[in-house]
Amino acid sequence: MKLNQFLSILDQYLSNVVLSTSASGRITKTDKFKTYLNAFISTNDDQNPINDLSPDFSRKVFNGSESLPHDCASFIKGNLDSSVFEDFCKNLSVEAISNIISEFALFNIVITNNDFEQDLTDALDNVMYYIVNVSPSASIRDSEFISDNKVRIGGKTINLHPKLVPEDNILEREMPYVAALLRVYSQVSGAGPLTIDDLSSLEPQYEEHFKFQRKAYFSADSILHQIRDIYEDGVEEFNILKDETYDGIFSIMIAAYNNAYERVNKTMNHVVTVTYGRAYLARPSVGLVGNSEKQGIIHMLVNDGKIEWVVDYDKNI
Repeated sequence: MKLNQFLSILDQYLSNVVLSTSASGRITKTDKFKTYLNAFISTNDDQNPINDLSPDFSRKVFNGSESLPHDCASFIKGNLDSSVFEDFCKNLSVEAISNIISEFALFNIVITNNDFEQDLTDALDNVMYYIVNVSPSASIRDSEFISDNKVRIGGKTINLHPKLVPEDNILEREMPYVAALLRVYSQVSGAGPLTIDDLSSLEPQYEEHFKFQRKAYFSADSILHQIRDIYEDGVEEFNILKDETYDGIFSIMIAAYNNAYERVNKTMNHVVTVTYGRAYLARPSVGLVGNSEKQGIIHMLVNDGKIEWVVDYDKNI
């Protein structure tokens, strides 16, 4: 998560507590920027470098067109205090808290009701960690990946986000590929329209198949989660990986099969054999992309609308 994304979520639900610092009484983005950040820190105003930033620069950081200076990020990180934020957000409604939790979940950040203030403070701490340790112009191609959870950038060893694992509940971003798989199981089983709860009533292979596909999706999503907040070209490099994966499976995916279930499995079996030329992330020396990640990218392509499993030219439909 980028700082401007963090602030944008807060602004949707806490703008009513921001006070104006201008003679006109109008609340500006500068007011919001400084208010939201100061709502997490306990310190003397005279020591706070955030308050020294110009209105124009503060507005640009709030919008995401400028990066927060390292000294400000270091100061915030060293003075975070969840009790300050607890007082700041004390009038948030139950609905607003629930909505904030859902907004952060879209970024794979877990905020809980029980530890709401501490979890949000920890999320900001993580944002500050990457601002302090990674240059805004850092390229993924200048990095050395040491393991699944560490990378060396410009002489610094940086911690990556932990790997993602499937949650019990289906997340919103999973809905397209999950719905597509349910249509597959419906077709091959002849059971009619299915929901997730219906899987347990089918032959065991379909429920196990579904669990395996979710695991693969989260393996691929983990890569995106780990790189998009660190590198300016992280999303671009991930899209190159997706494009090459699609090119590698296209002829297999569009062939005629007995049914959609066979199409899924043939495609999944083939994608692990795909070799990459342009995708930096798939280089063996990087060590991020294995069989599970390749298979998970297939489900991301379904989410993008590039793959449809159930077609009308299969043989036994």
